[in-house]
Amino acid sequence: MLASAAVFCYLLARACIQSVTIDEADSFLTFATGPPWAVWYPSAANHLLNTLLERLSWTIFGFNQVSMRLPALLGAVIYLIAAISICERFTGAFFRLAVFVCLVLNPFVLDYLVAARGYSLAVGFLLAAIALFWRILDQKHSLQWVALCSILLALSVAANFSFAIADLMVGATLLTAVAFSQRRQAALAGIYGILPGAAVVLFLCSSLLLHSRGSEFYYGARSLHEMWNSLRDAAFPAPNPEIVNELLYPMWSWIRIPLCAAAVVLLGVQIAALLVRRQASALIAITLSCAAILTVALHWLAFHKIGLPLPKARTGLFFAPLLTLILAAGTNSFQRNRWRAHGTVVLTLCAAYFLTCLRFHYFQEWRFNEDTKQVFWVARDIERRCGIHDFATEWHYVAALNFYRMQYQAYSMKPFVAVHKDSFPKDKDSYIFWYFDGEPLLKSERLAVWYHNESNGTTVAVRACNSVQLSGIGAVMPAKIAATGIVFSSPNRERAN
Repeated sequence: MLASAAVFCYLLARACIQSVTIDEADSFLTFATGPPWAVWYPSAANHLLNTLLERLSWTIFGFNQVSMRLPALLGAVIYLIAAISICERFTGAFFRLAVFVCLVLNPFVLDYLVAARGYSLAVGFLLAAIALFWRILDQKHSLQWVALCSILLALSVAANFSFAIADLMVGATLLTAVAFSQRRQAALAGIYGILPGAAVVLFLCSSLLLHSRGSEFYYGARSLHEMWNSLRDAAFPAPNPEIVNELLYPMWSWIRIPLCAAAVVLLGVQIAALLVRRQASALIAITLSCAAILTVALHWLAFHKIGLPLPKARTGLFFAPLLTLILAAGTNSFQRNRWRAHGTVVLTLCAAYFLTCLRFHYFQEWRFNEDTKQVFWVARDIERRCGIHDFATEWHYVAALNFYRMQYQAYSMKPFVAVHKDSFPKDKDSYIFWYFDGEPLLKSERLAVWYHNESNGTTVAVRACNSVQLSGIGAVMPAKIAATGIVFSSPNRERAN
């Protein structure tokens, strides 16, 4: 519980510190703070339950990035409580702590426990349902608890439709396990496990599901290989160089590849060995393994039959806790033999690696928005100094900058409008773009760089300024910066990958 409290403080700090990203701002401005009917608009970007809670939070606490992220923090609380409940089922204090760290501090999961999207609530309700099912299997609780599990899985679907197949398969396999463990009440378990969840989905999601268009669901992988690579890279990103020293960094960065391979091999061997065991942990490991396999199979079938993309990175977030629990439950079912030792070593190494990936400043998925809040204040400074109110802005930054324009009521600035790198207007006084897209524009238009972030390429350039005249690319030199107060480069927080 103390570890969970520390993790929540870390998540809260990230919610306060990190810049708003394009997806967060776009969905918040479009659905949560739009007209009332916008909440129910059928779109893949409208994560319904998160949108409803964002609208409530915004109404109570006002327009700011913390109130926007409060529903995600609620999902984080649910996820942490579920993780505590699950880890209590394991034996050995050190093993429990290693599993807890792997469940909670996986950088893939951590990002989405903060980001103002539906992923936090979806993964939180999914893990809560698994924790409750585990207690039902282990202690033979009343079947009313099965109804609660069904509702939790339905809320996970309402929070994010990309979890629908995974929630359905997890619910089906765990309900089957409950029915087999309580055979006299199998039919009643089926009723309790299906009807409450179906009623919740019908009440919350029916209009969105009926009116949704297939073209909305375009984000995803086009092969199982691409799906796996996206999940591996999201769960095992490069470590934070502020934590790992320069001498160890190359070796520690390399270890993620064999570590991930070792975890997969051990997972397969354990599943085969668990088929002959009868402990509750073994039953959970086998049940969740079936759920994961069926989820992949059903996604693959949907991809080939109706063109629904396979999970990719964030749309496959549910795999992170599922695979971690399969490995942890399988390891826990072996007592005092080499499989438990091997599993403990792999989980401990994973936990250690995840600890070195902790960061405060950006989401892996939206690295280009690392400093968007700072860019807004740079643009605000340009407006005050130079009288420039209109900025040609590349699409990466538009939604987030408009969010800050509304939060700080900077209505003297014109709304930021997206431009494409191939069609930058030539008559603007100031530009905001990704450096590698806008470098030709800098040279052809002889713009002066006012701000540049070396770590992610964000650049603000000005043609001319009434207060401080700038001319030509590279015109702003360090000595001149000191005299004028112009920002040229933000600190490079992370070595380039």
